[in-house]
Amino acid sequence: MNLTLAHKILRVSPRNSQEDVRESYKILIKKWHPDKHDTNEKDRLLAEERSKRINQAYRFLTTHNSWERRILYSQNKRNRKKYINSSYIINSIITFFQILLICFGIPFAIFWDHPFHKTLFPYLHNENIRPNLQFDETRISISFDRFLRTYDREYSLLNDSTLVNIFSSNMTLQSLMDSLFVYFTSAKYDLVKLDRNANRILIIQLFSDHDQKYQQSLLIFNHYDDFSYYLIDILENGTVLNYQSMEFYQPITKFRNFYFCDSCGVSPALSNLDYFSHSGPKIRYQFDNGNLVYSSTHRSENNDIINTLKILKTRGVTPTNQLNIDDGTRRAYAEIIANHFYSNYDLNESRSLFYKYYIYRDRHRVWGDIVSKLILEYPIKY
Repeated sequence: MNLTLAHKILRVSPRNSQEDVRESYKILIKKWHPDKHDTNEKDRLLAEERSKRINQAYRFLTTHNSWERRILYSQNKRNRKKYINSSYIINSIITFFQILLICFGIPFAIFWDHPFHKTLFPYLHNENIRPNLQFDETRISISFDRFLRTYDREYSLLNDSTLVNIFSSNMTLQSLMDSLFVYFTSAKYDLVKLDRNANRILIIQLFSDHDQKYQQSLLIFNHYDDFSYYLIDILENGTVLNYQSMEFYQPITKFRNFYFCDSCGVSPALSNLDYFSHSGPKIRYQFDNGNLVYSSTHRSENNDIINTLKILKTRGVTPTNQLNIDDGTRRAYAEIIANHFYSNYDLNESRSLFYKYYIYRDRHRVWGDIVSKLILEYPIKY
């Protein structure tokens, strides 16, 4: 018996520790125990021979002078594992702080002189922190004069003489809200930072019910100073403010009766269309430098619009009845084209799209009705 043969029999190497040798010996001696191979005499004799050689190899290794060196190797192996674990933890901590430095520390230093940096960290710049003013409704003056002199479109609110009389006089915010609560079932105001200069804009929301589920109109006010606000626009038809994107969403309601009627039943094929089954097209506004303008283009919706038009073209357009109404197909075309126009702001492109997918005899008349309602009811604001 030699060292190489003993290693081969026990299936270990000179680098294995004493624990590894003992574990391998236990597995092999258990595997080749004669009692497990007593099916016939030949297998039993083979198992006895293997067990004998395994015992000899194990006895040879445990009595060899290399056995003591295995003790030192086991100790070094355990110490090396501890060192590797501690090094990994230290390197992970260093890497974490390097990532923090790259993501936050370097931008923190680069934008040190930026006004936004001074706003967030005034103490680091020895800036005088402006105290939050107590918003007192009795001290806030509201003015409608400029808007009433310059507005150039029709507003349903201004068709009411009572409301016009209320708006014609300068008043405080408290007196205005008291008047609105008398006229409307519910109203509330909010101060929102919409402009790039981070000044607060006053928004008054008018509701038709006390639960504030149905929103009628928004009154949007810009400011002269901390205590004076003037009306810049009125958004009606259930306009809402998206506080995440800071955009106003105004539904286009003009096409709800477009060759259609409120009591008519929409065909199931139309009611399943996304652009027809929901609340209809919307106009997106944003507040910029004291003015209410259209938001940037949303061309990401064009593919969905074209796919819907393809479905409508395949389905076809039903003829109108004696009352000049149909099953809602022309209304679906109008709302989809309106949605495309107020996502791209290109009337020629919308016209080409309409004539490409609406190929029926009355296409000139339908297109003229669509354009007239868009231009008259929702003039473009740039």
